[in-house]
Amino acid sequence: MPMKSLIKKATIFLALVLFSLATLIYFSYKSFSDGMCENSVLSETLSPDKSLKAVSFIMGCGATTSDALHVSVIPINKQVDTGNVYIAENIPNEQQTTINWLSTNHIIIHTFKPMRIFKSEKRINSVNVEINY
Repeated sequence: MPMKSLIKKATIFLALVLFSLATLIYFSYKSFSDGMCENSVLSETLSPDKSLKAVSFIMGCGATTSDALHVSVIPINKQVDTGNVYIAENIPNEQQTTINWLSTNHIIIHTFKPMRIFKSEKRINSVNVEINY
C-alpha cells in the first residue's frame, strides 16, 4: 500500500515539474520571438477624410536578416504591425519613399525599385494602391 502512494506522489510531482518546464519554455520563447523585430516609422500620411493613414516603416529583425520596407494602410487609431500593402527589401537610406493620397480611396506610393518585392497589393479594403518606381 505505501508503495502505490509513493508512486502516485512521484507521478504527480513529475507531471507538475514537466508542466512548469513546458510553461517556462513557451513563455521564454514567446517573449524572445516577440521582441526580435522592431519597426521604425518613416512617415505617416493621413487620408483626406482623416479616417485612415498610410504608414511607411522599416522592419528590422536582427543581424541575420535584412531590413524590409513596409507600407500599411490602417485606421487612424491603429498601430503598425506588418505591411499590409507593400513589403520589399529595404532601399538605401538616401532613397526616399513618399505616399500621396489622391482621394480617400486611392494612394500612390513612390519608391526606389528594390531587388526583391515580397508583397505588393493593388487594393486594400476600399483603397486602390498604385506603386511608382
